[in-house]
Amino acid sequence: MYVRTKQGESHVLLEMPHSGKAGLAYRGYRATDGLPQNFASLVRFESAEVRKTLGFGCDAAAPALSGYSQLINSPSLSLSGIRNGLARAFVDCNRDRTEVSGLALTDADTRRHHHGVIWARTVLMGLDSEALRDEKRLNELVNTECEPVLRDPLRPKEFADLMRLGYEPYHAQIREQHRRIVERHGRCVHVALHTLPAFDVALSQGGYVCGPPARRGPLDPQNGSLPDVILIHNGYAAADPRYVNAIRDAFTEAGLVVSDGSGPFLGSNGVTKMYGDPANGVHVIGIEHVTHGGIEPRRNDGCTTVNEEKARAFQSVYRKAILNLLNGD
Repeated sequence: MYVRTKQGESHVLLEMPHSGKAGLAYRGYRATDGLPQNFASLVRFESAEVRKTLGFGCDAAAPALSGYSQLINSPSLSLSGIRNGLARAFVDCNRDRTEVSGLALTDADTRRHHHGVIWARTVLMGLDSEALRDEKRLNELVNTECEPVLRDPLRPKEFADLMRLGYEPYHAQIREQHRRIVERHGRCVHVALHTLPAFDVALSQGGYVCGPPARRGPLDPQNGSLPDVILIHNGYAAADPRYVNAIRDAFTEAGLVVSDGSGPFLGSNGVTKMYGDPANGVHVIGIEHVTHGGIEPRRNDGCTTVNEEKARAFQSVYRKAILNLLNGD
């Protein structure tokens, strides 16, 4: 229902897990149009903070930045592709299904995984940098200021039904693409496409908290610095360095600041952790494109507006990264 796939003939698979808008209100669609009625009735759409959080979770610029549709439909590249049409906040396919908060599932831990496979609370925004670095204060603010996304946690059967609808089909397709590509080529290079708003960010109780705008520079979350691109590979445990560097070269040659992921951007959970297995031919690399310069100008307001002109300016760089992967062996 939500999964869209394309089978190509090369060894490269593009994935876009967080750009879906089903369940969001946009371009005349009601938020409830894209969701099962029984689940939609549990979402607190009447809350402005909840609506803002739902929109904030969408990596809206990833399709235009990467030129995803053009890439996977290019006969000369023959890439495979998989994308999720469901809004990330309802089912985050870049999380293990066990990463779920007690605010979203009965009997789970209410102090963990607030933005796990289901986004269970609102995103706290607009904090100062000092508050972001004070773990005790941050936890207090989250506990007092954040709202639940759902009226009540899901019961186990309701959770299982939601996973069967939005999670299991997506991961079944990932596994099938890996199997097919490795069988044909002996390797699969799986590139996951993301965007990250250009704001100082921290984690509290497994959920995101945002501070002031980040400055452009090497990855240094403790000092409010974010690069243009973060390459996520779990310390090379998820991918061979030659594939990571093939992507890195394309972005650095274009004059962009590129850093390897660390801390919350390491890749020690999600698809890189779940599927990265270089010894068996599966190499998973996340590209986290930080949207400096107003590419996603109102993301912190929960708006999925994209400055298309600014975003499309990067498509040639993504194409070069893909060509490096295809021609580097």
